[in-house]
Amino acid sequence: MAKLVWGKDGQLSFANQEEYYYSLGLLCKSNWFHIVFEPNRLTNSWGDAFRIQCGNCPVDLPEAFQNASRSQQRINNNEYVENLHVNHNFEYDGTKYIRGNYKEVRKTVPEEYLEDFDAGYNQ
Repeated sequence: MAKLVWGKDGQLSFANQEEYYYSLGLLCKSNWFHIVFEPNRLTNSWGDAFRIQCGNCPVDLPEAFQNASRSQQRINNNEYVENLHVNHNFEYDGTKYIRGNYKEVRKTVPEEYLEDFDAGYNQ
């Protein structure tokens, strides 16, 4: 089972496994979502961060994303983004972006949640 609550303060919280895998499918649509690395330490800010930017999504965001979104429709959650890379085959391009290839990410989805994953991707 996938972990449902992410971040030090649990700011990204999925209601159930179905929402988790649906959201994972959505994130594979790089024309809707951008997962970016911001090297904030270079500007003497708090620290480096990965952010999920949801501004281009033409469908309603899952409730977990809506609740976690901050300014400019961004989700700040390094723990969750690390999970995408380590557990779901999202690839970091080495400079700025993390992207999930549908076929590669789908290999990480338990069979009982493939329909939810595909529903997210096929929105």
